[in-house]
Order: sequence, then C-alpha cells, then structure tokens
Amino acid sequence: MNTILISSTEIIDSLEIKYKKLVSAPGELKIEIYPKEKRGKKNNIIIIHANHDLVKTKVGLRWINSKFPKINEIINIGKVIPVNQMILKNHILIPNQILSLYDSPIEWNLGIKIPSIIINQLNQNILREAIYENNLDFIYGDVLSINPIHENERILKELKSSKICDGVNNLVYTVNEFAEINKIPIFNILIGSPDKYILNKKLNINLIIDHILNQLYK
Repeated sequence: MNTILISSTEIIDSLEIKYKKLVSAPGELKIEIYPKEKRGKKNNIIIIHANHDLVKTKVGLRWINSKFPKINEIINIGKVIPVNQMILKNHILIPNQILSLYDSPIEWNLGIKIPSIIINQLNQNILREAIYENNLDFIYGDVLSINPIHENERILKELKSSKICDGVNNLVYTVNEFAEINKIPIFNILIGSPDKYILNKKLNINLIIDHILNQLYK
C-alpha cells in the first residue's frame, strides 16, 4: 500500500520524518519514500516536494502512478490565501469544492464555465475528525486555483468582491483532478499560515496524518 504526501520542502522538513530516502526520479523532481506501518499493515509514504510548482507536481504524480502499483490515498498539505475574511491564519480550511480559473482574468467576466471538483463527504469527515481530535480550528469553504502569473493584490480583491471562492491555492485543483481521474481518496490540509503554525511547531500535522491513516487502516 502506498500513500502520496504532497507539500513544500519547508513543511516536509518541519515534520522531521525519520528513515526517509531519496528516490531516483526524472529531471529536477525531488521524491522521497519512507515506510510507515499501520496496524500491522506495511505502507509506504511517497513524498513529492511540490514547492508551488505546477509542472513538477503534475510530472511527479504521473511518475509515481506509473512506478508504484497501488496508490491508496493522497494527503495534500499547503497554504491557502484567504479570500473570505472569516478564514484566519490558524484555520485549516476543509474544501467543499475545488475550482479552477487558469484563463486570463480578462476572460473571467465573459461567462466562462468554471471547472469544479466536489470533495467526497466521507473523506471530509475523516479529515474533520482528525483535526477536531487534535483540538485545532477549521472552517469549510471553496478553494480556487488560478494561474500563478495572474496572482496579485488586484486579482485577490476582485475575487473577494466576486465571492467565487473562500481561498486560493494554485496547486489544489491539479492534485484533486489527478485524484478524481484515478479514483484515489484525497485529504486536503490547507492552512492560513503554515509559516507561523507548522514551522513553529504550534500545529502538529504529524498527528493529523497519523489519525487519517489509522482511520483508513483500522
């Protein structure tokens, strides 16, 4: 059994994972693997250092899917840029749906169809329970991915006024689209300020990951 863990190098290093080893992967991909036994079942955690890079994330997911016979779930950890003022820096945002607007902002008001992915309710419940059991704050909302070249203060203000979404993360649609196409359960842990809460050890993501895997393999 195999779990994919996607995040930035900073967040991954802060998890202080022992016994992980680098996997020989194409190009500039940084992929690591470590064994994590759960309830007597052997499970490999395959780590993609995405670092906000859309191309590396796409290539990494496809490469892992071709090299490892069975992917059981994906855990995606990242930062959410708040659009809804109700989202605080210490919140974990649990997405209801994932939206995508990779076209130019000029076209946003031309009645274009916004692709969306509805998040599986069971997966939401497992993640919510993991967060709740660890006494962390969370909020539900819709998350939008846009082309990073269009991300600026003016665009974020437009998104606030349009009320299209509650937060922005530019990799989340790609990762969830991959999961949906390949029918892989996915858990999105999106945090208002990873720098403040994960890197400073105020928020222990390891506990959430353990809880998710315990629920899946019980």
